[in-house]
Amino acid sequence: MTHELAHKHCNGKWVALGGGGYDIWRVVPRAWSQLWKVMNDQTPFQGDLPNSWISKWEPKAPFYLPRTWHDPEGSYKEIPRKPEITEKNDKILKAAMQFINNQLHYN
Repeated sequence: MTHELAHKHCNGKWVALGGGGYDIWRVVPRAWSQLWKVMNDQTPFQGDLPNSWISKWEPKAPFYLPRTWHDPEGSYKEIPRKPEITEKNDKILKAAMQFINNQLHYN
């Protein structure tokens, strides 16, 4: 959605912002690489991570690094309040999109 809006209204330019508290060994490299890939060609990475990356960073990591771009189904316990969180996220997305649409119509 961000990619489409950027190309429609901003000559393809967009900014990605991260939060805090992410796993710097398993989440951050994959998440930011995926964002960069989508920014450039609209498609995420699939399959295995590059062996060169694993070889370089695993000796420095405090644990075994993932081998694929996406975690396998069932890798994590079910989130107890998932429906409530999903509903809240959907409301925030709708509010943000309404704000964006209003701004685009006024400018």
